[in-house]
Amino acid sequence: MKVLCVRQPWAHAIIYGKKNVENRTWATTYRGPMLIAASAGKITARRWELIQKYLAERKAKIELSDLQYAGIIGMVELTECLDKNSRLKEGDTMERYGSFQTVINSKWAQGPVYWVLRKPKPLPFIPIKGTLGLFDPPPNVKAKLKKLDVL
Repeated sequence: MKVLCVRQPWAHAIIYGKKNVENRTWATTYRGPMLIAASAGKITARRWELIQKYLAERKAKIELSDLQYAGIIGMVELTECLDKNSRLKEGDTMERYGSFQTVINSKWAQGPVYWVLRKPKPLPFIPIKGTLGLFDPPPNVKAKLKKLDVL
């Protein structure tokens, strides 16, 4: 299992707000369960004002007081990474076809690389020091996840 650190409020939107596509500049070959960690960076008042407009356009409601920082807040399944040049090929699975449909229909897809996310599940907050890229959870976090029957 890997961890992806995501800024707020996008981490919250992934776990609670039906954000089914995470936009990245890079792809990964990893597929499977992925922990979503909210980064430590707080949102400024000006940035929150802009984010609220963006969320309203997507009919998404998030309260600033609901956001947690610097820790794991949930998990998802990463099923696919697509980009603007991705194409369906003969023999592709229905799951891959479904990933294309998710991106096409998602109000969140902006690219350039679309990480298709499914099965969001909130978890009790677990503090973690985030880093860039996908990373393995440290031993202390793995122990807490085992107690939650996540690993």
